[in-house]
Amino acid sequence: MLWCPDRLGHVLSFDDRFIADRRRSSKKVISSSPHGETLEAIERNHILRVLHETNWVISGATGAAATLGLPRTTLINKMRKLGIARPSSLLNDEQLTI
Repeated sequence: MLWCPDRLGHVLSFDDRFIADRRRSSKKVISSSPHGETLEAIERNHILRVLHETNWVISGATGAAATLGLPRTTLINKMRKLGIARPSSLLNDEQLTI
């Protein structure tokens, strides 16, 4: 490709507009969805639903990480960040109430 001052100017002005648009749009903060849920709550509920469907199996071909398309370590870190922990088994809960 040949160097052309006009094209370079066009590219620079496009980049400048893009950067300016990004700066303006980054100031807009959308705190919730139209249904009143935050993105964090939506992500948390989705991960919990997948964990329930996979019987809390995190790794492996049929585990939650594979279902979500995430590396196992990323899912574990997201679970920590979102306060998701494996519940104690129902058997143990039933034994405690007897």
